[in-house]
Amino acid sequence: MKKLLVVIGAGASIEFGMPSVITIDQLFDKWAQRYFPLIDGRSFDDNLYRWVNENYKVSNKDNSNFEDTLYTIQTLSSFNEGDSRKVLRQSDYTTINDSPKIRAFNGYETIAETKDFFSMHTLLNEELIRYFRSKCSKLEIEKKPELENVSQFFNYLKSDYELGFINLNYDNVVLSAIPELKTGFDSDTGKFDMSTLFKDDWNFCYHIHGSAHFDMRDNEEIFWNKDLADKFGLGPKNRRSFETPEGLQHPLSSIITGLDKINQIYREPFRQYFFQLNQKIHESDTILFIGYGFNDAYLNDLMRTHSKDKSKRRNIVVIDYQDENLPSLSEGGNEWGNKLLNAAATPFHQMGNGSTNLVYRPNKVSEYKNTRTFEFSDSYDNPLYVWYSGFLDACKNKEKVKKALDGYDYEPDGSLSKTKYI
Repeated sequence: MKKLLVVIGAGASIEFGMPSVITIDQLFDKWAQRYFPLIDGRSFDDNLYRWVNENYKVSNKDNSNFEDTLYTIQTLSSFNEGDSRKVLRQSDYTTINDSPKIRAFNGYETIAETKDFFSMHTLLNEELIRYFRSKCSKLEIEKKPELENVSQFFNYLKSDYELGFINLNYDNVVLSAIPELKTGFDSDTGKFDMSTLFKDDWNFCYHIHGSAHFDMRDNEEIFWNKDLADKFGLGPKNRRSFETPEGLQHPLSSIITGLDKINQIYREPFRQYFFQLNQKIHESDTILFIGYGFNDAYLNDLMRTHSKDKSKRRNIVVIDYQDENLPSLSEGGNEWGNKLLNAAATPFHQMGNGSTNLVYRPNKVSEYKNTRTFEFSDSYDNPLYVWYSGFLDACKNKEKVKKALDGYDYEPDGSLSKTKYI
């Protein structure tokens, strides 16, 4: 049976009540206001997280998100105490003389120093884990109809495919819909058993960035805790940190956050998941991305390597929700589309609706959303299909998704027809 690898990103969970990237940034701002408010005459609702966000950029990106900000905070927290005013700004070390005065979480007032940035990093991380556990514990009650749609969708695909999931999220949406998936943890003891990952069977779900169910016990070993209402081990603020070879400090945590994911992945069970990633991409016949923003460089680079390998041809199908006013990929797309095309090794001029007449080639996302059709590549070597109407809408159109996974294209009138290359 053919193998379908499903990569789940944050966009796949928003319709199930999980936070978007923007929402997490807002939550971090709220939590920082509680723990690290500024008290030096600035606005009464200003805080240290917002100060970092407004003063420093980890890159020249226009759309920096909370992971960029966390990485900047991590950089600030990694300097020696005597150098705490020296920070990294756009690749240059700069001395800053106006570090703000704060009221730290334990009540003391001080000019923000290295230890305060580290404390903020760990507290934000811990609050995020707690938030996800709370949201996930209510999922099967509050989103039961939506989960049934997801279950029906993947059960429909199971008729022709063995499924494997790479879950980049902390939530339990996939496992709530398909509870029989293997995670690498013993279902009775909750202990991680890496030997199960070396078997040749699929039907797995690897939480490569961690999960709300990950429970780091006193010996710093991560277990799987089924009961999200149960007491979990001590959070990051109560644990030691580890230092990367580059000198960055990471709080030990049951989830991976920020930009420096590769260094964090080299712990169990993340390391074993990561080692499996290249193998599972190689074994797959088709790859389905759902709600992935194409922001993880290590995954994008792996995908591009396999996409350029002509010894095996595999379809790539992408499901996401995109603004209807955006240009289609054939017109150059946006930043998300550019990263997608790069990972799939597909030139933008190969994308469209199959029409050779430019008059009938849609140039906006809205034209694909209105007709519930895919934008796809007309190249035999780079079969790529993109659905713009979101995950739940794709579940309602599972027959169309199945045909894209199998290698079908769409005529200009929206009807399905088998491509001449298949």
